[in-house]
Amino acid sequence: MKKVLVVLLCFIFSLLSGCSNEQGANGNKTLSNAQTIQIQDTSFIAQANDIYKNPDNYKDKLIIVQGLYKTVTTDNVVRHYITRTAQGSDGKAIAVGFEFKYNGTMPTVDDWIKISGNIESVKGANNTNSVILNTSKLEVMPEKGSEIVTN
Repeated sequence: MKKVLVVLLCFIFSLLSGCSNEQGANGNKTLSNAQTIQIQDTSFIAQANDIYKNPDNYKDKLIIVQGLYKTVTTDNVVRHYITRTAQGSDGKAIAVGFEFKYNGTMPTVDDWIKISGNIESVKGANNTNSVILNTSKLEVMPEKGSEIVTN
C-alpha cells in the first residue's frame, strides 16, 4: 500500500511540475520545456512562416530564436528585429525574422543574439496581421551562427 501511495505521489508531482508558469524579471511569462519552441536553422523559414500565419497556436509558448540584431527607424520610432537572410522568389536576398520588444539594454547592430519570448498578434503596415516577440531574455552570443537560411 505504501509503495502504491509513493508511486502515485511521484506521478502527481511530475504532472504538476511540468505545467508551471513563472513570471520572468520583466513580467513576461516563461514556460516549461514542454511549451518551448526553439527555432532551428534547418526549419527557420518554415517555422517563422507558420508563426506569422497561425499566431494563436504559439501565443502561450516560449519562442527561442537566434539571429542578427537589426534596427529600423521610421518617423523617429526605432523598431528592433532578429533576422536571418534568405533568397527571395526573385533571387534577391531578403531578411526573415521577427520584430521584438525588450525592456533591457539593447545589443549593438549586427550582434548575434539569442532571444526568448512570447508571440503577440499586432496590426502591421496597411492594417495587415503581424506578430511581435515580447522578449523576456536577450543574450549576445560569443559566436555567430548561420546567417543564411535556405528552407
